[in-house]
Order: sequence, then structure tokens, then C-alpha cells
Amino acid sequence: MAVPSSGELSLRGIKREVENNNYSLGVSHSNISLTNLSNGTDDTINTRNISANRPNVIAPHAMSEFYSYDHDEASIAGYMVDDFQGTPTSTRANFNTTTLGDSLTAGDASGDASGASTSVRPLWSTLGGATSYHSGNHYIKMANTSNSNHSQWRTTQVDKRDSLSQASISVSGVKFCWEFGFYIASAGNKDLRFVLEAGSSVPTGTWNSGGSNFKIYAFTFDDQSGYIRWQRWGSSGSQTTVVQTSNSSFSYNTNHVCKITKTSGNLWNMTIDGTSVMSNTKEATNAYTQFYGYRFWTAKSGTSGTDNRVNYFKTYRE
Repeated sequence: MAVPSSGELSLRGIKREVENNNYSLGVSHSNISLTNLSNGTDDTINTRNISANRPNVIAPHAMSEFYSYDHDEASIAGYMVDDFQGTPTSTRANFNTTTLGDSLTAGDASGDASGASTSVRPLWSTLGGATSYHSGNHYIKMANTSNSNHSQWRTTQVDKRDSLSQASISVSGVKFCWEFGFYIASAGNKDLRFVLEAGSSVPTGTWNSGGSNFKIYAFTFDDQSGYIRWQRWGSSGSQTTVVQTSNSSFSYNTNHVCKITKTSGNLWNMTIDGTSVMSNTKEATNAYTQFYGYRFWTAKSGTSGTDNRVNYFKTYRE
């Protein structure tokens, strides 16, 4: 139980929070020092709390600095975690002020072998047309459009680890996972595509342009036969299929979880709801291992009134 957010505070209660993770616990403490509590001498201050909810460790110290402090604030492990709570394209509350939604918990996002964690939700941009955000159920949507850039959500914030974030990530020699929840309405010419940007200069304003700078992996979820096609772009307009799964690898009008894993030996696997649909596939042509951005993309000119959805996304090492 965290320290109250307002009102009179008890020094003994603060000590209980730091020592016992419960401000109201019926445990007696003596010889309590506000200085030792505030500067991390008694126990390291949990910086998973936002700065307004933890002591600043600088004298003079004040009990009021502990308002809303939670000593066992849960870590969310991973390079990036997003449940799309809060408007994805503008300033967003972090995981310490707005908890994980969409049935996710901090534990669901844990298991990062690098020991990294994140509290900041990434910012996304939109491209093309017919993108929207469902604030009630916290998912992004991509619907019918005739725009040549299709309907896209994109982020370049591939690494949001606290104090360790980078503009790109290298997954060479490690086991790395990309996982997301998705929903595709039945039929209507609106394949869903998940894109890993492997070029540092992939154009941000147009789709499939930039010549030799357009380096991506694309995983296309077919909206008619239910297969998933993995393709590699070496330049705009030039793609090669690495592998295509069997038909009916996923169902329509159904919420699914897709997990894509690259092993330390550069073998790629994919599961849908825990069932393998692609096993130990090797990308043989100068395999991409450095990534600068992510996109979710839907084919243009789909059937009006239908849409594709993504309700969470997370990346982590195993």
C-alpha cells in the first residue's frame, strides 16, 4: 500500500512503506531518520515512481516528497510496451500514473533477460488515411481508404527503456521477441501488415519509396485465406518472400496474439495464440538485425465499414 497522496503523513508510515512495502502495516519502527529515508540510505529509492511521487534525495528533505510513493512499484520489463491507453499520437501518461490495460499486467510484460524496464509509452504517428483510436477499449484502428499511403500507424521509438533508451536496437546474437494482439474483420481487401524498419533513412512521409534506403521486413496477414507472408525489402518496390505459412493460420473477427521470435542463431519463429505457424526459418540474404521503427499497415481500398485493430504491442529479450 503506497503512501497517501494528500493529508498529514506519518514518518513511521513512510518507514513502513520503505521497509515493508506497506504504509499502513501494523509494524513498529524506532530511531527513524527522514534523511536516511530520503537519500536512499535505508533502502534504494524506487525510481519506477515518477519524479513527483518520490523524494528528490537533495537536502533539505521533507515528508511531503513521499506523497504517493510506492516502494514496490511494479517494473514493466522490455524495450517497449504499449497497451494504447492514452492518445497514442500526443503526450501520454506513463505506466506509473495509468496502469496497463487490455488485460495486461506488469508480469505479462516481464521476462526481459537484459533486466531492462520501461515506464514511458511510445508516441506514434499516422500516415495515409482512415486511422483512428478507440479510447474505450484502447486499440488502434486501420480502416478503408483510397490514400496511396494506405492506413498506417508508425513509431520510431523502438527502445523506451528507462535511462537506457536508444534510437535503434540491435538484435544480433540475442533472442528477441515482438508480440502484439490483433483483430482482422472478415474479408474486404484489407490485409494487415506488421513492418520492421531496418533502414535508418526509411521515408517517413510516403510508403514504399526512398530507393535503396527502403529496407524493411514485412509480415502480411492475409484477409482472405488466413496465411501470413514474411517478405524482405532491399529497396522500394523490390521485395522477396522469405516464407509463407499455411492457410487458416489465424481466424477473422477474433482477437489473436502474435509472437515473432528471432533466436540468437538468426532463426525466426512465429506463433499465433501459442501455436507455431512458422518454425526455425532462416533469412539467408544479409539478414536484418538493426531496427529503427515499427509500423502497422492496412491495404488501401478495403471494404467500407471494416477495420483492422491492434490492442497491445511489446518487445523484449528472452
